[in-house]
Amino acid sequence: AQSDYLWHCHQSISISDQGASAEVMFYGATVISWKSPDGSSKEPVERLFLSSKAVLDGSKAVRGGIPVGFPCCGAPTHPDHKNLSQHGFARSELWKWDGVVMDNEAGVSIRLGQHRSS
Repeated sequence: AQSDYLWHCHQSISISDQGASAEVMFYGATVISWKSPDGSSKEPVERLFLSSKAVLDGSKAVRGGIPVGFPCCGAPTHPDHKNLSQHGFARSELWKWDGVVMDNEAGVSIRLGQHRSS
């Protein structure tokens, strides 16, 4: 069975299948929600922390969720990275949808590419 994909005003995408769902923001390529069924309830349960102070408008990195830290995690220590912000550039860049890599009973994998403004 194919998963369902729902776009949110070109800011994020939600993926759902078999009672589980995830939402990925294009700003920072950050997973901001992952819900899965709980054995005691039919309702999916949020599994990720997202701070009440998280800003989800693309003005700064998301506080919580699953971020992409690249090319460094934490403060840059390599001399080539000295001008990068903490956790590198990936979590404060705009990414674009680049397709589905895998969608089957084992799971879903999507690809995002770096958005290049002209």
